[in-house]
Parts: sequence; C-alpha cells; structure tokens
Amino acid sequence: MKNKFSYMLLLFLAILFVKCTRSYDPLNAHDTFAYHAYDKDGKEIVVGWLYITFQDSGEVTGSWSLKTVGNARNTGPQYGTGDLIGTYSDGTISINLQPGWADNNVFLSGTYNREEIAGKWIWATFSGETAAGTFTAKQK
Repeated sequence: MKNKFSYMLLLFLAILFVKCTRSYDPLNAHDTFAYHAYDKDGKEIVVGWLYITFQDSGEVTGSWSLKTVGNARNTGPQYGTGDLIGTYSDGTISINLQPGWADNNVFLSGTYNREEIAGKWIWATFSGETAAGTFTAKQK
C-alpha cells in the first residue's frame, strides 16, 4: 500500500511539473479581444468582446458579445451575442460573425499580430454591401 501511494504521489508530481513547465502556445488558445467598430466617418458605433480560439489548421472559432454605442445606425447585426468562424494566415485574418446565415452578415477582415486585429468590417445583405467601416480589437 505504501509503495502504491508513493508511486501515485510521484506520478502526480511528474504531471504537475510537466504542466507547469510548458510554455504558453497562442495557437489552440482562447484569446479575448476588446472590440471597437467605427463608421465610415470614424465615429465609434459598436463596442464589446471577441473570444477567439486559433487552430493550428489556420481556422478560428469562438464567440462574441457586442453592443451599439448610443443611437448608432447601420451597424448590421453587431449587437447581442453569437458565434464566429474564420481563417488566419501570414498576418491576415477573416472572420464571419454570423456563420450559417445566408443573409445579413457582418464580416471582419484585417491584419493580425497576436496582440491586435485591425481592419474593415462589412455588413453584407442579399443586395450587397449595406454598410462598412473600420474596427480594432486589442488582446486583453
């Protein structure tokens, strides 16, 4: 019994040591970004959070929680909560805030450097681009 306890304790300590010595790998990790969207005139119209998981395959998945600022109009469905999907490669990223929707989507595209995503958002409907602006999302 004493040998079994010693073996279990040694195994536990070994696992703990391995877990504590691994470095943080931003791939396959959930990252939180503070999101700010601006209209074509540079006025802030949406704020909130993006929760993104970066996959080794170059895909991104996650969720978002956003709200409009004041009486902002022409934001598209950039309010409430939802899931997101997208891709990233060579410092660029593309995200769809309404995966599975055929119409009324907000797409984000821009540059990504592990600490910030910045670029353009587009509200697309069946009739085409309905509104657009810029955005920044800084990692927290």
